[in-house]
Amino acid sequence: ISLNSFTNHEMTIFVHGTIKPPEISVADLIKIIRDKVDNTIYSQVITHMRKDPELSNGQIMQGLGLKRIDEKSHRTLQGLKNIYEYQYELFGKKLDDHYLYTFGWNGLLSWSKRYKESEFFYEELHKELDRLATLGVYPSIRIITFSHGGNVALNISIVKEKDTKPRNRDLIVDQLIMLAVPVQAETDQQIASPFFKKIYHCYSNEDNIQTMDFFSSQRLFSNRFFKKSYGYTVPENVTQIQLRVTKRVAGKKNVCIDPDKPHTLLAAKRIRLEHKDPSHTEMFHFKWATNWYNKKFPLNPLPIVALLPTIIHTINTYSSDQNHIVFDYCPSASGALLKQHSKRSNKCAVPFLTEQTHKELWELAKSFQPENFSLERQKEHMALALKRAQTDLEKTKSFKKPRNKALAHYFEWATSNIFDELPEFKKFRKIHLLSAQF
Repeated sequence: ISLNSFTNHEMTIFVHGTIKPPEISVADLIKIIRDKVDNTIYSQVITHMRKDPELSNGQIMQGLGLKRIDEKSHRTLQGLKNIYEYQYELFGKKLDDHYLYTFGWNGLLSWSKRYKESEFFYEELHKELDRLATLGVYPSIRIITFSHGGNVALNISIVKEKDTKPRNRDLIVDQLIMLAVPVQAETDQQIASPFFKKIYHCYSNEDNIQTMDFFSSQRLFSNRFFKKSYGYTVPENVTQIQLRVTKRVAGKKNVCIDPDKPHTLLAAKRIRLEHKDPSHTEMFHFKWATNWYNKKFPLNPLPIVALLPTIIHTINTYSSDQNHIVFDYCPSASGALLKQHSKRSNKCAVPFLTEQTHKELWELAKSFQPENFSLERQKEHMALALKRAQTDLEKTKSFKKPRNKALAHYFEWATSNIFDELPEFKKFRKIHLLSAQF
């Protein structure tokens, strides 16, 4: 029985992805591949970054654990909450109450650490549902994840299977919406778990980071979407969505456009759609949160996650019988083009957000842009986290110089005081992790 059978309440939980450190050493990179990240500069700097509220300001995340989004939350989260409520009003969705949360985890690029965080998530979820039950609230549960946050959520089904504690409920997730999750062998078959009633998996072909995680998986690279394999088929309750965004419609002068139905332009034969599809960053981050956000992205400053209520509503309205579709949003045409992933000739133009509505959402987002917030200030806090991580590890016995003389010489050079030349870090040989977040 679904929890929302009792009352018209919803619980939506946002789960962030892997946290990008300022930089990472070759030695730590090898330990990540071996899934042995304890007592490394990498793990320590991430720990200090997660404790610093300045580094979550501007992003869809808070502290560790399950945290309610309320008037005390930072402005980005308050803005996202208002954007969601605005969209619910557009298509007439009425709720007695909508509880929004974030689940914060350690953000480490480690399969074993992600599983530990899933155990923590499972316990936190039960505790909050017990608390709400004392208030007579039994909400449906929706989890919205980004990148490896999706694998944290998928792992919960494994945790539940192993759970032997007496519980007050048979916990079920009504909706799991995953954005840009690296599809990995460790968790891909968990989408078939009865723990998830409905799953939406959203991805973009322009997202190069999604498939590049060869650090924390048995596979050489992660997959972009779930595929049929020997003895296994993708369940019927899973809808996979390739997300596209059209920045310009070429050739529309040759087409007669109905002013009352501008979206019909998208299905015309004599036009050409020019795309600017989302990358990894545009899936989950507002423009002000990272330098990696593409300024030419048509939804600027909004991320895809901000429009999820309307995207899911549109798909359920016009294409509920399809399990793998292409969703192509064109802001200038106030519509979206829906196509079967395997049969691109079968397409349907449907109304989406009007230009006026899109503008209002844009203005709403801008009104909640964090004050006294800058990427330069974030860099300073990241540098401070790195300095603290080095200090912590120098105090531990496990942080010893290697016996090999060549490695010892490199170690002495690499751990020298690099902060004399901030913010360039010119004296520290490191490898960047390629993007704002995995």
